[in-house]
Amino acid sequence: MLFRRWLSYLMDVLIESRQSELNPDLKLYWSSGRYKLVTKGAVYSFEDKYTNFLKAFQLIKTEIPQLQTVLVLGLGIGSIPQMLRQIYHSDAEITAIELDKSIIELYEKYISAKFTKKIQIIHEDGLQFAENHVGQYDLICMDIFVDSKVPSEFLSTSFAENLKKMLSPNGILIFNRLAENEKDEKENEIFFQNIFLPAFPSASILKLEANWMMIGRKDI
Repeated sequence: MLFRRWLSYLMDVLIESRQSELNPDLKLYWSSGRYKLVTKGAVYSFEDKYTNFLKAFQLIKTEIPQLQTVLVLGLGIGSIPQMLRQIYHSDAEITAIELDKSIIELYEKYISAKFTKKIQIIHEDGLQFAENHVGQYDLICMDIFVDSKVPSEFLSTSFAENLKKMLSPNGILIFNRLAENEKDEKENEIFFQNIFLPAFPSASILKLEANWMMIGRKDI
């Protein structure tokens, strides 16, 4: 393992491949000394190099110490909770929702031991969880993808309203969308104007090289 980790600074080193109904081409690599989970068209997790959320967290870094509850929709193999714990030293109760059992198994096999304070993993469809859940969270990170696409059911007015319902007063939502080309950007703009902004009128967008991070707050 040490040799493979050293080699990963020169090239990606395959650790394990998996197939699932949701993700027929999951691959876990060592890359730059970190675990990187990828599909054919997207990076699902990359520890502290999952820079889209890392840069979004920098915008709210003064508020992270006060977070008591965090919801992560789309676990990957734990980049988001790992950054909150290890970089920002958050002691918040973190719940992660993940539908793909193979991803949960990879997380438990390779990542979970890194956490001194465990996170709660729920094997459930994020849409159903949002529809039925009655609790609230200080921070929600929406990171559900199937390969490179956010499924259409997570781009609806009803889902946006359910996200708002699950936010505590003054809670923060970070919603990740890819922006790799002009088509992505046009679709993102339509979603932001027609769905996201009506639910979160003070929302803003952090535009990164290949992602748009939409940030909304539950105004009171």
